[in-house]
Amino acid sequence: MILEDPMFTDNVVKYIKDSRLSAEKAVEKASKEIMEMFEAMESEYFRSRADDIKDLRNRIINNLRGRRQSLGLDLKEPSIVFARELLPSDTARMDKKKVLAFVTEIGGITSHAAIVARALRIPAVVSVKDLMKNVKSGAMAIVDGYKGLVIIEPDEEVLREYSQKK
Repeated sequence: MILEDPMFTDNVVKYIKDSRLSAEKAVEKASKEIMEMFEAMESEYFRSRADDIKDLRNRIINNLRGRRQSLGLDLKEPSIVFARELLPSDTARMDKKKVLAFVTEIGGITSHAAIVARALRIPAVVSVKDLMKNVKSGAMAIVDGYKGLVIIEPDEEVLREYSQKK
């Protein structure tokens, strides 16, 4: 939809013609204006739509540069996905059958990762401070979406407690 929005497309063309910006810089500037508009809104739902604009911006710029974007989410086995942020195109490329849970540093209950998790009925915890500093690839973890808890490297007692809840 944004690709058909005159506010976006006209600004991109204007920045290229009048300001002599490259296509990438023009897309960056025009999308930044729209993201700032969404981020200033009171509704959390609309604020989180800024992520959709960011995702689209990244995809357009990568296409202009001839690059394919990959978050490295080619899951070989069922896994918990830990990420700083998950944009719509990130979750679209995942094999949903192999996603056990989502945990992100950035996002809210209306973020794309949270919406996808609800639709797939898998646990998700978002807005986890310093997540990527505290988790290593392959770490054992428990994600309790009901309580908003992420337990990294749980001890035997916690593992027993959560296996009984399953």
